[in-house]
Amino acid sequence: MKNVTQLGQHNPSKLEASIGCVGAELLEGLNANRDHEPIHSRWGDTPWSRDLMQSRRKIRALQSIAAPQFTERASAAAGFTLIELLVVIAIIAILAGLLLPALSRAKDKGRQVACINNIRQVSLGFFLYLDDNSDTFPGCAAKLPTFPVLEDWIYWNVNDSRIDDPLRRDPRNAPIAQYTGGFNENLFRCPSDREVREKLKRPPAHVLFKYSYTANSHYVNENNRGMTSLFPGDFNLDNLPFKSTQIVGPSGKLMLVEEYAKTDRPDDGRWTPTTKRLVRLAHPIPYAPGESQITDRHGGRGTVVLGDGHVETVRPEFGNLPEHFDAMF
Repeated sequence: MKNVTQLGQHNPSKLEASIGCVGAELLEGLNANRDHEPIHSRWGDTPWSRDLMQSRRKIRALQSIAAPQFTERASAAAGFTLIELLVVIAIIAILAGLLLPALSRAKDKGRQVACINNIRQVSLGFFLYLDDNSDTFPGCAAKLPTFPVLEDWIYWNVNDSRIDDPLRRDPRNAPIAQYTGGFNENLFRCPSDREVREKLKRPPAHVLFKYSYTANSHYVNENNRGMTSLFPGDFNLDNLPFKSTQIVGPSGKLMLVEEYAKTDRPDDGRWTPTTKRLVRLAHPIPYAPGESQITDRHGGRGTVVLGDGHVETVRPEFGNLPEHFDAMF
């Protein structure tokens, strides 16, 4: 019996085989009486019956030893070990590390596509306006030194105290808004523009430019070199309209720009170019007020519309070149 017990503890597979071969025949005879009638009552108290009873006890002892072993093996096979669980967690972490950056890039790309569509629709409004206004561009919508006028391409400063005409206080009356199906504010914003979202949190009384796109306006030596017209709203100053027929090489000339945003910039609807290049736009602004740059929020590039209506994504230094910002260059 001791040898059998050791066999069950150290080699349950052999014990199982032994029970299967030997015990099956014995149990078939031993359990023939389903009412568990004592054997000696059926065959008498003979040496043979006593041996049979003793064999039955041994078989039951073997079963009691083997059963826990089989149960333990089945339980272990059904679950995970600690090492297996850690391996699964590590694989999930690696996959997450690979997928999350890809998802982030996909979201950024989606926002860039939306930005391109927005600025393209705004540019279509410009071209429709040109067709109806003798090829003359709308006003630049500057903050200073000009006054808010009806000709401004966008009515961004409807709370300006200098406005006398009630029509000028409704952004839906702006020249471009009339050609874009009304004034949908989100159409004039890039979905990736975080600075404009910060501006939107400020009280409505603040006169801020809460949009992402501005129109090129280059004024040099009292000459308007495009692309927008200059209507100062001051009787002491001359109007300086600009016509699309004055553009030299429109396919390379900037018309609309996704302007670099920082704090309160852009501060109006006018993009005033500069030849000063910045090493990195993320650095504090080293240039004087009034000099504008193209944003770099889309992988180091910004979205622009050229004079012939096509859209490009360009690096900020593209806007520092006169052959691009000077419509008459």
